[in-house]
Amino acid sequence: MSGTAFLAGTTLVLGAAYTLWLVKRVIFGEIANDKVAALSDLNGREFLGSRAARLGRAPGRLMAGAAARCHAGLDAAFSRATAGSPKIAP
Repeated sequence: MSGTAFLAGTTLVLGAAYTLWLVKRVIFGEIANDKVAALSDLNGREFLGSRAARLGRAPGRLMAGAAARCHAGLDAAFSRATAGSPKIAP
C-alpha cells in the first residue's frame, strides 16, 4: 500500500510542477511563431457565438432565472388586472 501512496504523491508533485512550468511559459513566454503572433483576440461576434454555444449546452441556469422573472411579472400583471373586479361566488 505504501508503494501506491508514494507513486500517487510523486505524481501529484510532478503534475503540479509541470502545471506551474506550463503556466509560466504560456503567460510570460515569448511568442516564437509568427502565425500565432498575428492572431487577434476574440471579436464581439465570436464572443456572442461562444455564449450562444454555452447556452445550448446548459440552458437551465439562464432559463430558471428568466422563468422566475416571467412568473413574477405575470402575477403582478394579473393582480393589477383583477384588482377592481367583483368576486364571483362559487
